[in-house]
Amino acid sequence: FEGNKEIIAFLPFMEVRKYFFNIILQPLLCQTNGWWLAPDINNQEEACKNLVNQAEALNKHWFLQFFPTGTSTHFWEEKGYSITQRRTFTIQDLSKSEDSLFESLSSAQKRQVRKAERNYFSIEENHSAEDFFLFHTQCVGQRGENNHNKESIEIHLINEALRRGNGTILYAKDNEGNKLSALFLVWDCTTAY
Repeated sequence: FEGNKEIIAFLPFMEVRKYFFNIILQPLLCQTNGWWLAPDINNQEEACKNLVNQAEALNKHWFLQFFPTGTSTHFWEEKGYSITQRRTFTIQDLSKSEDSLFESLSSAQKRQVRKAERNYFSIEENHSAEDFFLFHTQCVGQRGENNHNKESIEIHLINEALRRGNGTILYAKDNEGNKLSALFLVWDCTTAY
């Protein structure tokens, strides 16, 4: 807040209690979660420091957030928080042709695509959120893990993205038609994740 009590910055988060611990976690199925700053803010650095101070004052046992690319983290580091970088693959310009997108891949990724083509793997588009959820659950189960996403929420989110024309489900299949992997690809007006 500034003098006129207008909101100039905020930091949304999800708070949970696990046993005796109060924890701030990244919400499931949420790519990133970070602060929002008003575009016309006078002092962005001061607002960021204030948000970090407010978060620290909550005195939680654990704080985990995935900030968008380009977010300055030095305010957190100054308070003693550890910062770990994660990487995610994004396509920044959705107006490019398929050939142009292929050329933007690393040489290792291009080799993997060519190898898959030589081995007769195919890509199939499917719009069944229920099939994707079952396949996803099966895959994580094979690794000895659980799908922590609530079925109704995951299916609802996928169906909503499909309905809006902002997502698709892709399956990689072998030459016998067996599903090998699946991808729920989602995008907005500028970027695909």
